[in-house]
Amino acid sequence: ELQIRVAGVRFPGTMLNSTHAVCTTPELPTGATELTLSQNGYDWIQEAVPFGVYTQPVITVLYPSGGTGNEAVRMNLAGLGLAFEPRDEDLYCRWFLIDRNETVRATRLRNSSTIECQAPNNTLGQHFLTGSIPVEVTLIGTEQQDLFT
Repeated sequence: ELQIRVAGVRFPGTMLNSTHAVCTTPELPTGATELTLSQNGYDWIQEAVPFGVYTQPVITVLYPSGGTGNEAVRMNLAGLGLAFEPRDEDLYCRWFLIDRNETVRATRLRNSSTIECQAPNNTLGQHFLTGSIPVEVTLIGTEQQDLFT
């Protein structure tokens, strides 16, 4: 039976084929760690892979609350669950503008609860747009839609 070990916690898994396995993880401590596998529960593979456990981030504050629209604005996003930091280059923000979506790399600020993202110009052709612009954040370095929050 396939065994999986993450942060010292062992749990069962199922091999789907020669390259893919599936499992349900128990509660794990948050942070960057490693994942390793064993086919028999005794002999573990020598090359563990990086693995991150994080809580879903929640943005509670976004400031400044506005900009001129004709130039990019550096926005600070503060909230909960932003402390997971395997690498700073894994932070991204995605802005949902009326005519396009823009994904930009974020920068971690001095503390673990604030990141900075550059908001794009909010224009449509030659017209400045007003109103709210939704934003999502990912901590794990991907531009896949389902891994943003």
